Amino acid sequence: MIGGRGGARQRVLVCLAAFAAAASVVPSALAGTFQVNSAADGPIASANCDPLTQPATGTCTLRDALNAAAGDAGPNTIGFHVGTGQVTISPATPLPGVPANTTIDGSTQPGWAGKPLVVLDGSGQTGGFGLDLTGTADKLISLELIDFNTNVGAAVHMDGSGGTVEGSYIGTDASGTPGLGNIVGILVNRESNTIGGTAAGNANVISGNSSDGVEVVNPNPLFNPNMGGEVVEGNLIGVAPDGTTPLANGGNGVSVTMDGIDGGDEITKNTIAYNAGNGVFVTASGRGLVVTDNSIHDNAQLGIDMAPAGVDPSPKPAGGADESVSAPVLTSAVTTPSGLSVTGGVPSTTNSVYALDIYSSPSCDPSGPSPLALHCSPSSTGLSRQRLPEIPRSPPSRSTTASPRPPSSRRA
Repeated sequence: MIGGRGGARQRVLVCLAAFAAAASVVPSALAGTFQVNSAADGPIASANCDPLTQPATGTCTLRDALNAAAGDAGPNTIGFHVGTGQVTISPATPLPGVPANTTIDGSTQPGWAGKPLVVLDGSGQTGGFGLDLTGTADKLISLELIDFNTNVGAAVHMDGSGGTVEGSYIGTDASGTPGLGNIVGILVNRESNTIGGTAAGNANVISGNSSDGVEVVNPNPLFNPNMGGEVVEGNLIGVAPDGTTPLANGGNGVSVTMDGIDGGDEITKNTIAYNAGNGVFVTASGRGLVVTDNSIHDNAQLGIDMAPAGVDPSPKPAGGADESVSAPVLTSAVTTPSGLSVTGGVPSTTNSVYALDIYSSPSCDPSGPSPLALHCSPSSTGLSRQRLPEIPRSPPSRSTTASPRPPSSRRA
């Protein structure tokens, strides 16, 4: 179960309100703060999004607040005070893009206790995205986005750099109800974005979508050759909010296309399970990706697959992901009093060093590699990841023993 930040936020605001009757949207006396108090789609004529001067209800929709934030230099915060408890906003047309340095904070809705109360329902919208993060350093906190599934690119589109999505449900609700999915959960098209995190309340549930849960794609490698630095951390992808009930995405849990850029992306500490494709899929152009410390299991295809798709021959043919480095070939794994003795090697370039993660599984997949992967961490088994030296093509086998030591990263 994903925990939340306990208790609703309390605010004490002391300032004088400014009055601007002629403006179509009354500016906020508290600079950069806009409050949604209507679940209508809007826009409202002469909208008032100022939390200090607006009436209790009916003067500021989410569409109004986004328009108001676009006219402010920021940083901006869009909060909610639409009655108490769950509120559903149903856009008929795509919402305005989220401007730079804007936080949309669903945890401000009265009654919030750790789970999203602000629901964006896209069942009536055609085209566009659910929320389009077009600016730098945008942030979404504790929102539920469902049913963006009619020619909609994704529920959340991260098209600015340095953005964050945390504490949100993308494709389902707090009960893990199926049938609420979007097409793609989150689509990332710019660098240095973060999905999730390790602090309490950071994790997202990205499940039940008809295609991939998360897609990281560089659409313009010639114009943006430095895309990278994405972090997907601590999320539930393909499971319900309870962390165990299957709620598959219809494609891969996470799909990465980096177009040959050494991006330094990281997929870590997630549960990625029950998806209809792979747990993680890296296209032929992807490299510089670290996939580590995840629980990846029960996906219909492989846990981690690097193009070309499927179980690779060894050595791997040219043109694949990660510069066609072959998967490790392990011939035995034996527990001894001193640790785990692993025999095998990496049939790749001579005199290279590779960091490998050691995972355990209750059973082997008939194809060879197991789709079940539970990381052998010091807290669970007394083992940590072990750096194995590269073994030249067709060498004699060599063994190593995993012993407790600081963990290293595995670059996929």
